[in-house]
Amino acid sequence: MEAPRIPSNEKERLETLLRLRILDTPSDDRYDRYTQICTRLFDVPIAVISLVDKYRQWFKSACGLDASETPRKISFCGHAILNDDIFEVQDALQDPRFRDNPLVEGAPNIRFYAGAPLNTPNNQNIGTLCIIDSSPRPLGEDERVMLKNLADMVVDDMVRYIDLATGLDNRNALIVAGDNALARARPDQAFHLTLLNVAGVIEQQPDRTRKNDWRDRFASHLHDHFAHAASIAHLGNDQYCIMHERHAALPVFDILHHACANTDPKLQTAPIYVGDIDVRRADSIAMEDLLREVDGLFFCDNAQPLPEMDGKH
Repeated sequence: MEAPRIPSNEKERLETLLRLRILDTPSDDRYDRYTQICTRLFDVPIAVISLVDKYRQWFKSACGLDASETPRKISFCGHAILNDDIFEVQDALQDPRFRDNPLVEGAPNIRFYAGAPLNTPNNQNIGTLCIIDSSPRPLGEDERVMLKNLADMVVDDMVRYIDLATGLDNRNALIVAGDNALARARPDQAFHLTLLNVAGVIEQQPDRTRKNDWRDRFASHLHDHFAHAASIAHLGNDQYCIMHERHAALPVFDILHHACANTDPKLQTAPIYVGDIDVRRADSIAMEDLLREVDGLFFCDNAQPLPEMDGKH
């Protein structure tokens, strides 16, 4: 048996997988529909959405298979993520890489395998949409096109509400979370959109790796310090928006200072610009319309440097 090799971009690939926040999540009808469609469309007994983690492949959806994960070292999908094209094994018993694989010698007795990589917008293969049969067979050209298209649709669903640069919500997620929060709120209940522009800090980082590391740390500390926020979103261009209720015991600028200081002590004097917008259910404004105001906020006089922290803190 030939274990799959580790790709050269493994660090970035795993970072992307973790940012999607999908590993070990409950079953989801959206993804189950894809695997159910695959079993019927390709006339196979098994179809799986497999995510290749560091030491395992974990199944977000598996139609016709009872397992929820298997070791990466025996996985077919570990081979499939090494290239962008569909990985096909027509008869595993005739393939020296797989003929003594436990998944071939025993259940589910794989003979035929075809896996289309789940390639994210930042060009990382995080797993596959794969189809499996216990009888040898080829994959037709039309079938290859259909499998690839379905894999792309799975990725579209996975990244719809996630900002891959930070693992935070993206604009779509902020709109949905904001509209839901306002719909459930009391008419007079106030929410706040706190806006941050940290592009000046990012420009001070010496290289791309440091920039990405800084974004990761900052996103983590925003999560820690705004744990009860309705949404913490990265809107692109190193601009962030936090939708939250303001509590007197937790002044927002003090929270931001702590988040910044925990990311990098030098941020106490860094060029971080902030803005604040209040919104209530009674305002009868949709989040999408409100975000149009947000887009222009940093280009007007409402944006101010992050105030210095009060000495008593």
